[in-house]
Formats: sequence, structure tokens, C-alpha cells
Amino acid sequence: MENIHKYLNITLTGPVSVRQVNLEDIPEDSFIYIVMGPTGSGKSTFIEALGRETAEYHPEKALSISKDSLESVTQHITAYELSNVYKELNQIPRSQNLSFYIIDTPGFADQKISEMEVLKHLQDFLNSPAISKRSINAIRFLYFQPVNNVRLAGSKRLCLSIFKALCSTGIGQNSKIHTALVTTMWDQLYTERLHKRGEEIEAELAESQWKNWKDKKSQMLRFDNTCSSAFLIIDKLASLPDFFWITRDVNLSDRTEIGRLAYTSLVHRIEGLHSQLNIVETNLKDQTTEANPELKELYLKEKREIEAELTKFEEEMNTFLAGSKRRNRFLKSFDDFKSRLFEVK
Repeated sequence: MENIHKYLNITLTGPVSVRQVNLEDIPEDSFIYIVMGPTGSGKSTFIEALGRETAEYHPEKALSISKDSLESVTQHITAYELSNVYKELNQIPRSQNLSFYIIDTPGFADQKISEMEVLKHLQDFLNSPAISKRSINAIRFLYFQPVNNVRLAGSKRLCLSIFKALCSTGIGQNSKIHTALVTTMWDQLYTERLHKRGEEIEAELAESQWKNWKDKKSQMLRFDNTCSSAFLIIDKLASLPDFFWITRDVNLSDRTEIGRLAYTSLVHRIEGLHSQLNIVETNLKDQTTEANPELKELYLKEKREIEAELTKFEEEMNTFLAGSKRRNRFLKSFDDFKSRLFEVK
């Protein structure tokens, strides 16, 4: 099989295009890359970049799944096939070529969907026939983290902690080597000063949030919004051992680290929505609002939207607590757990 590009671990046999496929159409013998991260971190842009060179000559094959928004482009688990990309796998009793699939997940820290719901979507995917009947666990996990923010806010640190808990206990034993932290938004750092700050944020991640994982051979990689950097990420992770033990139970309970973290995130967003609701209600009582029907209607619409989100997330919280066998004990220890998570670092 002729490799038209000089990659070490993957073979490109022709122009690469990316197309959405049904989850049930993913073959057993394939390489799967699961991409996760906050909304707006560049996950969808990464997927688009993989087919960008082909799209330049064949616009009809271009994907258009990314946008500048606080809401996730992806609200469900979505699969994409990379055409003409393979990994040669030599094993007894046969040799074969594995095709590549990218699994896009709903974004963390999204206004409309909680981290707990994202994890439930992921668990459903891991229990689907596309995964549960696989003979080869050639699966990689990528977490996308922008470096164009001044600091890593508490909510974003929490999201990264959820991903680490997922891959430490909820997904696979000794699976850290099959993960990578992908820093993004380098192309948005237009000045030397901003680029230096991005490098400082990257270094902080390497020495704090990701240090233990780097020590255990997990990689830190850069995506600079180019086709070549996207394929280098695919290539680097394709070099790793193909097999690792995997469990399909994410186990979102008060007895697990990932369950406590997901619940913390849910409480954090509910508290934020209550604060927003208080502000809107205060504005509705203002005399200026009373005198302006159009402004009043805008505030009423915002109030209805916040109340709908509160209802949804509070139902998720109550469902989680209803399954707790030690609810009172859990709630007593929760405040201390949350304060340690959001401690300024």
C-alpha cells in the first residue's frame, strides 16, 4: 500500500475526505479517536482540518460543523470516517489494514448540556455494538484545551478533572498512554506577546494539571488549525500499543470520583443559573424596563430560558441523588469536596 505522505504510523493512499457515518456502520477492525473538551475548544475544527486539503479542490466534500458559539455544535455522539487513511496492523493469525474513525462528543462547559449528560452519551456509545463487539480495542482519547485564555478557570479545571477520572477508572486500566492533551487556538495568538502567554499556559498545564499523566507517557500535542498538525496528532497516537482493557461502565455514582466530579459540575452550573435568574428578575422590576415593552419582553424571554435550563439540570441532580445509597453522608462531605476543586490555583 503506497503512502503518499511521509507519516511514520499511518498510510494515506489518496486524497483524504471526512464524512459523517452512522455509529452502527463502524467496522470492528478500525481505529477510533474519541475527541472531548470544552465547547469552543476546537474539536469540530480539528475534524474539518483532516479533510481540508481535499475540500480546497472539491468544495462539495467540505465539512461545515464548527462555529463560533458558546453552545456545542455537537449535541450527540457523532462519527466521522476518514477516507484513504489506514494503519497496517500485523498480528497473528492475519494481517490487516485498520481504517480510521473520529468520534465527536458534545462539549463540556456547554450552556445547554451538562457534563453528566455528555458522559451518559459516551457510556451509551461504549455499550453500542460498534464498540462492545470489537475484537480490537484500538481506541484513543483526545482532550482539547485552548491556550488563548488568560487562565484556566475553575469550571474548565473541573472539566479536565472529569476527563482524567473518566480515563483513569471509567474507561480503561492503564489507559493513560492512549490519551493526549491537545492544546488549541495557537492560530488565534496574533502577537509575540500572546504567543508567549500561550506557551506559559501550556507549560502550566504540563507542570500541574497534566504532570502525572505526562509521567505515565500520556502526550501533550499542539493543533494549530492546519491539516498537517491534525494528521501529526493522528499519526503520533497511532504508534501506541493497540490493545488495552476497556470497561463500558462509566459508573456515575456518589461512590466514584467521576460521579462526584460530574455532580459537582451540575451543582456549579445550577448555582450560576440561579445567579443569572436573580439578575434578570431584578432588571424586570426596574422602572426603565417597565417603561420599555420591548426590553421587558427580552428579559421575560431570558427568564423563561433560564427557568427551563434550571428545571432540566435540577431533574438530573435529583436523579443522581435518588440513586445514592448514602445520600446524607455524601451531601455532608460535598461542600468540602467542591471548595477544594474550585480553590484558586
